[in-house]
Amino acid sequence: MTIRTRITIALLAVALIPALIVGLLSFNNYKRTIETVHLSELGNITSFKADSIETYFAGLKADIEVAKSSFAVRNNIPVLTRLSLDPDDPEFMFAKQQIDVTVQRMRKVWNLFDIMLVSPEGRIVYLSDTTNGPKNFLKVLNDPQGKAFGEGKRAIYFTDVFRDDSEGGRLVMLITDAVFDLKDVFAGTIVFKVDMAPVYKLIQDVKGLGNTGEVLIGKKEGDQVVYLMPLKYDPQAALERKIPIGDKAGLPIQEAVMGKTGTGISRDYRGAKVIASWRHIPSLGWGMVAKIDVDEAFADITGLRKIVTAILALVFVLAGVMSFSIARSISRPIKMLSKGAEIIGAGNLDYKVATGSKDEIGQLSRSFDMMTQDLKKNAMYARSLLETSLDPFVTISPEGKITDVNEATIRATGKTREELIGTDFSNYFTEPQKAQAGYRQVFAEGIVTDYPLTIRHKDGRLIDVLYNASIYKDTRGNRLGVFAAARDVTELNRAVEELKRHRDQLEAIVKERTAEVNSANRELLRSNEGLEQFAYVASHDLQEPLRTMASYSQLLEQRYKGKLDKDADEFIGFIVDAAKRMQKLITDLLAYSRVGRTDTELRETDCNSVLGRVVFSMGPVIEENKAVITHDNLPVMACNESSFIQLFQNLIGNAIKFRGEETPRVHINAKRQGDEWLFSVRDNGIGIDEKYKDRIFLIFQRLHGRDKYPGTGIGLSICKKIVESRGGRIWVESKLGEGTTFYFTVPESKGGIS
Repeated sequence: MTIRTRITIALLAVALIPALIVGLLSFNNYKRTIETVHLSELGNITSFKADSIETYFAGLKADIEVAKSSFAVRNNIPVLTRLSLDPDDPEFMFAKQQIDVTVQRMRKVWNLFDIMLVSPEGRIVYLSDTTNGPKNFLKVLNDPQGKAFGEGKRAIYFTDVFRDDSEGGRLVMLITDAVFDLKDVFAGTIVFKVDMAPVYKLIQDVKGLGNTGEVLIGKKEGDQVVYLMPLKYDPQAALERKIPIGDKAGLPIQEAVMGKTGTGISRDYRGAKVIASWRHIPSLGWGMVAKIDVDEAFADITGLRKIVTAILALVFVLAGVMSFSIARSISRPIKMLSKGAEIIGAGNLDYKVATGSKDEIGQLSRSFDMMTQDLKKNAMYARSLLETSLDPFVTISPEGKITDVNEATIRATGKTREELIGTDFSNYFTEPQKAQAGYRQVFAEGIVTDYPLTIRHKDGRLIDVLYNASIYKDTRGNRLGVFAAARDVTELNRAVEELKRHRDQLEAIVKERTAEVNSANRELLRSNEGLEQFAYVASHDLQEPLRTMASYSQLLEQRYKGKLDKDADEFIGFIVDAAKRMQKLITDLLAYSRVGRTDTELRETDCNSVLGRVVFSMGPVIEENKAVITHDNLPVMACNESSFIQLFQNLIGNAIKFRGEETPRVHINAKRQGDEWLFSVRDNGIGIDEKYKDRIFLIFQRLHGRDKYPGTGIGLSICKKIVESRGGRIWVESKLGEGTTFYFTVPESKGGIS
């Protein structure tokens, strides 16, 4: 593309882009304004009409309350029910006349088809409509869903819209409510049969919505929307036209029946693009939409679009003529500058391109000559930098011949500049083929970085280098050769080798230490097996002689108590008590040693169920102490059920054991805190002195004598070990004489208590 063409395009862009932006902004602002106005109007219309409908049905609801509570209805509906099989009876006729006085006025005010009374058995015993009514007398209430009578007995009930054959197939609704006689006994239901025509007339008043404007209502039935009224473009749509939820058509009514309120551009039931406002009517479960076709709403925008287009076309023609003239006056001197740049780019830095013109182009040409002189000086300076660099630099022709070198290259090869220039560059490396492959890679990719090679010095020395090379071109883009720079990495490679040697030594040390750790682990495993063997001996061999001692001591106590002296009876008692305590101590020690090592399978467990089994198993103790155990809802979590049972038994047992004078009360609670559950067990017992709060969790630590509170002092140690075996914490908060609360946490991420 020529300079003249580019300047012409640039000037056209400068002229046209602002005009185009201003035109588009004005057009879009106007369009948004119109859209905002229509959406606001539609929103106001839907709000007004929805409020009007809710007000209409609220009035009906209020009047049905008035009617059912009137003396005439409450007093006479039992009479009508009792004499329904003999409507000519004077008492029946008098009761009907009294009800007529009350309800006929309401029927006229609300333009209702009928007001009916239904007996407790579900039969119509009164109709205010004297023309169509008699044929429905004593019939079951006409309700397609069959819910009006049953629902009306409980509260005011609105049926869905349906076609009533008795009214010539016209659309109606029923409103039902229970009626009680003067003794407040259920006497039947009152029914308002609502003519939907006045409701539709209220909705279909579309003043201000133009020719295509429309307001409509619908209701959700299953996974569909059913229209409840005739539509402007489908007069037979009422109860017949349905749209599946999720369909592309009828989006506003879908939003409305789903309980949403909003405005926007969407598609109506025809699939036509419309501006719409939608609103949910919660009291009836209906959705309402007010809409107008986009074509009509934005009709004014079409004219504005034509005006803006004509203005832009005129601006384009005028700008084109001016741009071409200006571009022509600029392009000729620029061509001269371009030709001079080509000559200088070819290497002739002595060429001058200055013109005699006194305008900006002339100043540019003279500045160009000054820049050329600066380039000449910079080239000389760059050459001096290359010569003083410690890294070798070379330029290589496309044929692979050296065209220039710096002093560092001369030192690295031991060759003179004259010996190097014109020779194949790969001759000076230990691997010429690898050097040539790298050269080909530069020409293929344009650049190569950190390419490893080894220079062979004239005296035989080897120098490891990393080469970085790139191609260089003339102003036309022709490849003139490769510029390559090398970095001596001989010492770096030696350091890397030394590091590898140290790494190998460290790996050997780590291997040796790993073997030692594995040996220690095996020794620990054997130790654990010995501990388990000890636990077995403690649970069987050690307890056997204790059981023998306890049995014979008890026999001595039974046979000779009271036959020997007082001291002998006391000594026998000491022996029996000691044997029992020793058995309990060994049992508790065995339980302590097994915590966290046996039965570790985790299952999804309901803690409420676990607590229930604990309370059941402790029933005798709880009943003996008249204790009260309560709890909040506990979580379902992965844990070992037997461990949780042991935990609850120990904490509840302690709460009952260390009771005060009041009836023991224990409450268990759990709440979520981050990724763990915090459990609490609160009692109203004797409490714990602050200074003993940490001591109580140590094994064999007791705060009271055995004569007052029996036990081995291991229970809380077992609780601590159970909780901490899964990463939890346990602690206590208490005041002496005011009760105690034990807290423990169960981290969910570790699978609960095991």
